[in-house]
Parts: sequence; C-alpha cells; structure tokens
Amino acid sequence: YMPMTKYIETRILNHSSDLNTQSLAQYQAVKKSLLVYMKNLNQVYKGLNATFNNLNQIAHHLNLQVLLQQENKVSTILSETSLKQIETQLISYAKETQILKKVILNSLIGYKKIIPES
Repeated sequence: YMPMTKYIETRILNHSSDLNTQSLAQYQAVKKSLLVYMKNLNQVYKGLNATFNNLNQIAHHLNLQVLLQQENKVSTILSETSLKQIETQLISYAKETQILKKVILNSLIGYKKIIPES
C-alpha cells in the first residue's frame, strides 16, 4: 500500500529521470494522466474536508446543547430518540466513508494500469 500523494510523487520523479529516453508523446501522456489524477484527487479531498468540517460543527453544537441542558440553562431539545437517530446517521456516514475509501483505492489501482510500474 502506498498513499496516493506519495504515489503521484514517485511517478513524477520516475518519469522526470526518464525524460531523455521518453518520446514527447509519452511524456505528454504521462503528464496529462498525472494532472487529471491530481485534479480528481484534489476534488475528493476538498469534498472530504467539507464533509468532516460539517460533521465537526454538528458534533460541537450537539455537545454544547447537551452541556447546557445538563446545567438547566436551556430546555431539553434533544430527546433520547433524537440522539439515537443522530447516532444511527453517523454510523451510516462511517460506512459510506469506508465505501469511499474502496472507490479511491480502485481508482488508484485503475491508474496504475494506465501507467504500469516499470
């Protein structure tokens, strides 16, 4: 297993050292593939960062609400049922994250088929 960013770095370094033996068409194909891959990877990271940022904000507000309820500073808004529903949804998000990891891994494997290790 190699992290995706390390894989991209390795591919760039390998192809940079082979520039004298590569044709211009080969070099441009590799460059285009790497750029497309990095653009897609960047979009995935942006999406994940936004998702986790939103989840962190939700968790912060829920924790604050529970603390205020315990101190009787606010009325009880979150019932046990609501908290259970939130927990169920968070478990669902965790499962979806695992699926996303598999999709990214399959993408990486597919990318290695386009530019095989040599």
